[in-house]
Amino acid sequence: MKRVIGITGGIGSGKSAVTGELLSRGYPVIDADVISREVSGPGSAALKELASIFGPEIVDADGAFDRGAVSKIIFASPEKMNLFNHIMKGAIGARIDEKIAEYRAAAPESAAAPVKPVFLSAALLYEAGWDAKCDEVWLVTADDEIRLRRAADRDGVPAENIRARMAFQIPEAEKRKRADVTIENNGTPVELLEKISDATTAF
Repeated sequence: MKRVIGITGGIGSGKSAVTGELLSRGYPVIDADVISREVSGPGSAALKELASIFGPEIVDADGAFDRGAVSKIIFASPEKMNLFNHIMKGAIGARIDEKIAEYRAAAPESAAAPVKPVFLSAALLYEAGWDAKCDEVWLVTADDEIRLRRAADRDGVPAENIRARMAFQIPEAEKRKRADVTIENNGTPVELLEKISDATTAF
C-alpha cells in the first residue's frame, strides 16, 4: 500500500515552505487549501449551503466565495466557526479521499520500483480528523513569537488577530505529542531545507 504522510503546522510555522520544497523535489502533494477553494467554488454545493446559513454577503458579485466576509462572521463566534468547519470538513474530506484513491490507483508499486509517498498538507489536519487518513504525520512548528511575527508580516494584520486564529487550533504541545516527525523551523531557510532532506532520506 502506498504511504500517505500528513503535513500540518500552525499559522506562521512554515508548512507551506515545506510542502513547496517537497513539490520541487518531485513528491506528490494533496493540498487541503487548494481543495477548499475547489469545493467552495462558484455554484458549488458547499457554497450554496454556506450562503444559506451565513447569508448572501459571503458570495461576491461574481458568485465567488468571499473568504474575508465569512472570516469576520466565524472568528467572532466559536459556534459559527464549528458549523463552518463541519460543512467544509465534509466536502474537503470527501475530495481528499478521491485524491488519495486516484494516487494509489495511478501506478502499481513493487519492491523493485517503490512509489514515492503522497503528502497530505492541511493546517487543520488534527482538528478535522484527517490524520486518520495518514500512515504518519509530520509537524512543522516554531516558537510562538516567531510564528506570530511571520504571520503578521505576511498577512499585514495585528498580532492580536493572529493570536485569535491560533486559539482555534490544537495547541502545539498536543500536536508534538501526536506527530511522528517534528520539523523545527526556528532558523534560516537553508536550515529548513536541511531538515527536509533529513526527513526524506528514507524514501
